[in-house]
Amino acid sequence: MMALERGLPYDLHGIQVGVGTILAMKIYRKLLADGTTPDRALAEAHMRAFDRQDWEAQVRRIFGKTADQIIAIEDKTHKNDPVRHARRLDNIIAHWDEILEIIHQELPDYDYLYNTMAATGMPMTPADIDVPVEDVVNAFVGARDIRDKYLSCSLLWDMGLTDEYAAYLRQLCEA
Repeated sequence: MMALERGLPYDLHGIQVGVGTILAMKIYRKLLADGTTPDRALAEAHMRAFDRQDWEAQVRRIFGKTADQIIAIEDKTHKNDPVRHARRLDNIIAHWDEILEIIHQELPDYDYLYNTMAATGMPMTPADIDVPVEDVVNAFVGARDIRDKYLSCSLLWDMGLTDEYAAYLRQLCEA
């Protein structure tokens, strides 16, 4: 979306998805390896700090001409509503062990996935497809706003961990 917005060339969507899958799997691997658990105080502080004007400015910065459509999605779904956030957080906390079990059961083993994809010779990093680090971070931060879908970045946002994981992605991409 960002390259299209800028009129720049870009790789096929499937190739972008493959690179994104590797990054998403690294996020899940970190979540599991760190023994992350929901911290109500952290998540609630994150929600209290939410500012609609700052969020809109971020959406406009990330999505450009598409921003009005993204903002309209929020006006319809109210994902940023504190009451809805509180309900989602309650569910995350109440079902954390089940969430972890689903991650363990449903996601493929990272090493197997990585090695299988690498064996095809496909691009494996954002740099391989000329996606700047800043675009990777912006895509992670903004992805939860594109549709009314619950994604890994939605979970991390609800837990107040977006900034931590955005920094982790930046570190991965700059390494």
